[in-house]
Amino acid sequence: MQIETRMVLPDITEEDCDSALMFACIDYMMASGRTPYIIRMFVAWYAAINPKTGAFYRLEAEIIFPNIVGLPRKDQKAVARSVAREWGKLEIMPHPTNDLTDNWTKLRNALR
Repeated sequence: MQIETRMVLPDITEEDCDSALMFACIDYMMASGRTPYIIRMFVAWYAAINPKTGAFYRLEAEIIFPNIVGLPRKDQKAVARSVAREWGKLEIMPHPTNDLTDNWTKLRNALR
């Protein structure tokens, strides 16, 4: 049985959930010093649909999700699902040595 989220949490939008998940991803990456591929993909997707994030993950967003910002929300999510299905199949992407740890080390040090 699927629960209609608007009935349970009427004031919280999908976009609010995106932001909460983004903060959770950033917290995890900074605390662990790791950036698993599925989190990298979500962060790039978030940056792609929210161009006001500035330079943060901009290059990755433009490479992985070009021209997604103008699409309807339903299509943005469909593109993310499609990329996730293919990205996980690439042998190099889930490899632990491919984590983007350098950026998080710089960010962590800048916040001290």
